[in-house]
Amino acid sequence: MIEKETTIKVVSKPSSPLSLIKILCVGASATANGEWIYELKRRLTMSDGDGTPAIPTGLGLTNIEFVGRKTGTSKDVNLEATGGWRVQDYAGEGRPAYRFYVSGITQLHIGDTYLAGSSTFTITEINVTDGNGNIRCTYTGSPSIPENGILTRSSGTGNMTITYTSYESESYNPFWNSSSQKLDFKGYAEQYCGGSIDLMVWHCGVNDIFGGDESIIPTVIESYSDILRAYHQDFPTGKVILSSVPIGSPIGGFGANYGASSTSNYYTFLKIAQKYAKALFDLCIESEFSSFVLYSAVLEEFDAENAYPYEEEPVNNRIVSVKERLGTNGVHPIAEGSYMVADSMYRAFSKLDF
Repeated sequence: MIEKETTIKVVSKPSSPLSLIKILCVGASATANGEWIYELKRRLTMSDGDGTPAIPTGLGLTNIEFVGRKTGTSKDVNLEATGGWRVQDYAGEGRPAYRFYVSGITQLHIGDTYLAGSSTFTITEINVTDGNGNIRCTYTGSPSIPENGILTRSSGTGNMTITYTSYESESYNPFWNSSSQKLDFKGYAEQYCGGSIDLMVWHCGVNDIFGGDESIIPTVIESYSDILRAYHQDFPTGKVILSSVPIGSPIGGFGANYGASSTSNYYTFLKIAQKYAKALFDLCIESEFSSFVLYSAVLEEFDAENAYPYEEEPVNNRIVSVKERLGTNGVHPIAEGSYMVADSMYRAFSKLDF
């Protein structure tokens, strides 16, 4: 018989801070909609819910404010997020891009290039379901394009043309001070957060690792290190939560978004996501950062099989009465999937003292 001793630490529910704390949540497209931030806000500051695991009752805490330059695209909560962005973008000047709102899409791939006017656009993010949605593209040249029109494929295997109805420019890192040429969280806080950021919650990195090349992980970790040092210098008593990223849809969502390409190799992404999570955890416990940085185990606690959009289809041409679930989006969860992210952030928040 094998015996093993395990210690289980029960963490108490958080209580209201003695003075006002301001929370800034930062990320990419899975953060920009505001879903997980709003659910975290609800669980901390509101008193609704039915007390079941599906809809936990909020704690109704006071002295907590969510701040940021932007508001969620689907939930009214302040945040800082730009779809398609990487940790590396937030650590430097950022990179200019256009977001095109598109329709009639049947096949797109990350890395495909398209021409419009005198510029070349490279797809870096795809948010398309049932043919409609938006794509984010970096570019070369100085774009001069109509408000609506057509992008024509230059390289890749996606749609030959893309019809867009509108677009918007996304061009800079809001944490970057162009005068001093360095990160400036104090300047950001003064402009958008009433002067302070007491807690930053980061849910970012999927766009850094999406190419499947594990050699990028040290670069991402160094970018996070630069961010943490700059924030700690500006706010010495502030705290940071860094989260891993959930693995993508294992039931075909990758193929729905990215087709038969290297990007849709689920096993490759699974491996790099696990290694990225381990690297993040190791960063959080480094002596330089452990006093103010905490790891949130989003990947480890996320139900990827059930948390993404799907459609039910016949299992084959002959047996149409039996259905199977086929994913329709690889990395952007349904609302309940976002709530799982919020649950992980809530657990991490519960370990902090304010």
